[in-house]
Amino acid sequence: MALSASGGVLPTMIGTLRDWLERQAGRHRIAVTIDGDVIELERATAEERRDLLEAYIRRHSGE
Repeated sequence: MALSASGGVLPTMIGTLRDWLERQAGRHRIAVTIDGDVIELERATAEERRDLLEAYIRRHSGE
């Protein structure tokens, strides 16, 4: 899945992915690409997924 970081699309999509990952409990691998930067999560704990996604969002939101 490739996304641009415009508007509120990115936070909404990340929230949707986070919810989906919580339901899947590590059964799948997911990769998100923003401006050529990729994050891949596979078999991470809920805490690891949350921390990684939050760091990734901060990196691409300019915070």
